[in-house]
Amino acid sequence: LVVFDILSHILKKHGCTPQDVVMVHLYLSQMSHFGTINKHYHSFFGSLLPPSRSCVAVAMGAGQQRVKLDCIVQQGSGRAMRQSDNGATSQQRRRQVLHVQSRSFWAPVCVGPYSQANTVWGCLHYLAGQIGLDPATMTLKKEPDHGNGNHDWKPQLQQIWTNVAQVLDALDQGTLLTNLLSCLIYIQQDMMTLPDTDGNAASLVVSTTSEMSCTAIANNAGIVPGIVDKGSTAMSNDLDGFEDEETMREVLSAQGKSTHGERDDPPSSHIPPILLVSIVEMPVGARIEVEVVAATQKAIQSLGRVVHPPHTRTIPLFSPAVVDEFWNWDTGYDDVFVDEMNASDKEDENFCFIYSSVCTLGKGCAGYAVVSASVANAPPTSNEKAIVNPDHIMDDIVLVLSESLKDAEQSMDHILHIRLYHLNEHDGPVCEQLRSSLESALGKLRPAVSLVPCFGITILNGNNEEMSKNDNIFVAMQVTLIEPTNLETELWIRSER
Repeated sequence: LVVFDILSHILKKHGCTPQDVVMVHLYLSQMSHFGTINKHYHSFFGSLLPPSRSCVAVAMGAGQQRVKLDCIVQQGSGRAMRQSDNGATSQQRRRQVLHVQSRSFWAPVCVGPYSQANTVWGCLHYLAGQIGLDPATMTLKKEPDHGNGNHDWKPQLQQIWTNVAQVLDALDQGTLLTNLLSCLIYIQQDMMTLPDTDGNAASLVVSTTSEMSCTAIANNAGIVPGIVDKGSTAMSNDLDGFEDEETMREVLSAQGKSTHGERDDPPSSHIPPILLVSIVEMPVGARIEVEVVAATQKAIQSLGRVVHPPHTRTIPLFSPAVVDEFWNWDTGYDDVFVDEMNASDKEDENFCFIYSSVCTLGKGCAGYAVVSASVANAPPTSNEKAIVNPDHIMDDIVLVLSESLKDAEQSMDHILHIRLYHLNEHDGPVCEQLRSSLESALGKLRPAVSLVPCFGITILNGNNEEMSKNDNIFVAMQVTLIEPTNLETELWIRSER
């Protein structure tokens, strides 16, 4: 495939090989292409110590690509891992791979040329995208169908968080879900329109996903640290006589008791910015997929992890009018902020609400940010859409991002990668317009940029008031921040010298 020829050229240009790739995001136009593309993927990366991978189908639009990818690379790490211990110890410590090749009680088998996790610099865990597979049976978790076809996403999400917690535990005892720096949740497109089992609207799917995820993160999905190394027998003994963990949680919850130190009210300081994106489909018919990056316990203890208060900015837009294309609208806003407007002005205006949240590891070392732009006042009719100009919006998004990074003691220069999600109706030529607008807003900065079309975007942060302002997001960025020299130096100073 041409995409692998392009990747090969880029890797060689920077003195790297396919074995140096740590994490791959693979986007297909439809999952039916997976079998063919996976053969080329396997041929390119091999099956020995492969990168972690997330693979989903997104709406690329008619006449667009069938496949695209982005990846994170650690130069020289592939060769170092494959060498003997002679002189390679320090390099091997910089990257380790968890490749599950047989059935277990704690993590799904890696059924393709990918690893469950890659750990770099001894401090960052890049996990493969997780779907709701039961490790013992390798089948998706389900509950009885109530007749509306929307019956299996909750048990899948619960299983996902259990799997993630157990993979982290296998990597590094003491690494909990509260060590997460980044969290991305994919949901299937129809979940935004189908009601749940009680007949509630799709908004409850979003709020329930937020509640389940935030609770799982705060409570480590009920998994006892160190349980994976103890084995399945020890896990069974730790269930206080119950036949499985789910039954134990259900019974003890009904009795008003907690399990494994669960907290009823998850502290917001534990929850990183969570981006929820609606896409076409996921592997093996999964309804939901979760992708995370976590810090090791050693890194947390040495450098500290902080979820910083969000930054927001609300900008008035011109009054709406009837047009055919959303992105043909010009914002035309000035520098007047909502707080400076009188009440009558507010009633006649649409607003663009920009939100930025950052989770950091150490000062100037590593972190992740999520930034979004949404229409604060929904248009009165389906034919009236908010006035949006990509150049103006990207300028403001980058401004709010820079302000939030400054307060978090991070630098815009440390941006490694930006993944920009945008609504599918803005596909085609608008993708290049978005890329151009973002590059212009970034100025001299030139991080890698990926554009991903989707059907819906939401930010989950456990705060219902803030979530309500993110109902009409039309573009969002997931920003990766890493400064390798600072990261390795601070780790050495604080833990190794």
